[in-house]
Amino acid sequence: MKIGFVSLGCPKNQLDTEVMLHEVLQAGYEITPEETEADIVIINTCAFIESAKQEAIDNILDIAWLKKHNKLEWFGLCKPTASAKAFLFYIPLIVLTSKNLWGGAAMHYDAPGTVCFIVKMLCVGFLEELIFRGFLFKAMSRDSIKWAVIVSSVTFGLGHIINLINGSGMGLAENLVQIFFAVLIGFLYVIIFWRGGSLWPCVISHGAFNSLSAFSVDGEAIGRLVILCVLTVAYALILLKTLPRSEANKALY
Repeated sequence: MKIGFVSLGCPKNQLDTEVMLHEVLQAGYEITPEETEADIVIINTCAFIESAKQEAIDNILDIAWLKKHNKLEWFGLCKPTASAKAFLFYIPLIVLTSKNLWGGAAMHYDAPGTVCFIVKMLCVGFLEELIFRGFLFKAMSRDSIKWAVIVSSVTFGLGHIINLINGSGMGLAENLVQIFFAVLIGFLYVIIFWRGGSLWPCVISHGAFNSLSAFSVDGEAIGRLVILCVLTVAYALILLKTLPRSEANKALY
């Protein structure tokens, strides 16, 4: 649990705050200077004079507003809180993210074109994660985690049906398997977000996955896609059982 301190008033209050800081640290709690990151904010003040009381009230109201409107953290745009050991669970994610390079790599655009493509793909990855995991999953998860996972995964996958319309160069079977693979990737990302509490691993993986397609040298062989589907669902189920949940998510769900 993270605890924030705000010390108001005279030097005596500052000394009292330092004593409390020592006691809190000795008890094993984490101190944070950012009120919006704190689970609890302690405001140490006095109430001998009217101006001091009003200053305390104003600070309480300000901090309450900051906590209430901390939308970035609510949508998962916060740093991961997992331990170093927990990050080992993301090693297979790095392997899956590099899928577009498994058959080799080549430049398909000039340098400015490649940079523009990568920037565009990073933006797409960020926006899609924010929409399907940050908005949709979070909005539905209050009522039902199960349906939030299903709906956010399936809608993300079905969004790739556009490949059937715009002429991706693949056959019908390859396109259908790719859509199914997108559903499973959506399932994997939502599990990572739900268990880990941060959207950033999903954003980074998604953006890198898309960006590396600029260097892919072969098409989507159906056999490889089927193998990827099996590996992705197995990895997601393993994370569902083993990835430690963040303290924030334990409190929410």
